[in-house]
Amino acid sequence: MSAPPPDTRARCPRLVSPCAGGTRAPAELARRIALRGQGRGWPQPGDPLLGQPDAHLRRVAAESAAETAALDRSGLGDLRIDTDGRTVADVADLIAGRW
Repeated sequence: MSAPPPDTRARCPRLVSPCAGGTRAPAELARRIALRGQGRGWPQPGDPLLGQPDAHLRRVAAESAAETAALDRSGLGDLRIDTDGRTVADVADLIAGRW
């Protein structure tokens, strides 16, 4: 995928989406990571979580929650969209409505 044209970058805010799909809730991060471990999450090619033991998945979820909290504290970015309980179309509408 190529980078967007320079004029597009100038017109759009910097976007920051917390890891694991845009959720900030540790329990939801853990649920999504567990699903990926079972092959039931989004189909990431070569997913490093697929087939991993539960202990490893819990450790990854804890690390992801810590990284998400640090990102929230940093104030980095101009727009954050929480994806919990939203469809892809809902999230796209929220993003489009804020530009």
